[in-house]
Amino acid sequence: MSFYQDSYSVVFVIAQKYVKGYPCFIDYYVKNIQTFYPDNSLILIVDNNSTYIHEIQTLLKNTPNLMIITNNSESKFELGAYKFGAKYIIENNIQSDYFVFTQDTYVIKNKFPFETLIEKNVLATPIVSFENSEFYKPLVQRVLKKLNTPEDFHTLCWANSFVLHYSVLPEFLSITQDIVTKTKEDACDCERFLGAILYKLNSNKNYYLDGNGVSEIRPYDCWTVDLVNTPTSFYFMKKVTNKQEDVEDYLGPGILSWHKPCGF
Repeated sequence: MSFYQDSYSVVFVIAQKYVKGYPCFIDYYVKNIQTFYPDNSLILIVDNNSTYIHEIQTLLKNTPNLMIITNNSESKFELGAYKFGAKYIIENNIQSDYFVFTQDTYVIKNKFPFETLIEKNVLATPIVSFENSEFYKPLVQRVLKKLNTPEDFHTLCWANSFVLHYSVLPEFLSITQDIVTKTKEDACDCERFLGAILYKLNSNKNYYLDGNGVSEIRPYDCWTVDLVNTPTSFYFMKKVTNKQEDVEDYLGPGILSWHKPCGF
């Protein structure tokens, strides 16, 4: 099957926090992107101040169509990296049809045909969406009120990972510019209000790229899954590593200076 006839372009914006002692899949993720979209993709890794970022830079050295930038804003975790990446994209006039924003532990496993989003005029969509009742947090409520979100709206964006059409990228940045995320709790809140933001950007319509998380239950345990070697019919697969804001690199016995879990 040929992957060279796509009529669209796609940029992958990957929020990264590389920590020794935690699984790292960035090289595997990059390999898959370049396998599926060899001529029509750009990869922008936005690093959240990893201490050993030079190891990732060495690992991915000379990889075509890939850039690594450091998020030096006060906002961290996924949303902080996404905002920093979106600002970089706009300021540098990086053109593309779609922008995929994901965690570094939520990797593409099968080629997604982005032309289907073009055909359906989808402007913003979570990768996986499902209903959740925990929308009472102050930060979540503040964003929902700002968007005039319907009171019965309870659709979240799982793992803070989603796709935007180029036409709504500036509006996304405008909506989120004053939201500062510094803790893991903030990042969890993001799942709730990002669902509402994507709903608004998609002309008040819900959509999901890779299942709704209710009727299409993941056939794997995202806490224990072998992300590299487990096949799936879904387009993306998630491995939970649960890195907190105070996470530290582990250099104890049995851990080499080069982080063995990275990739293979």
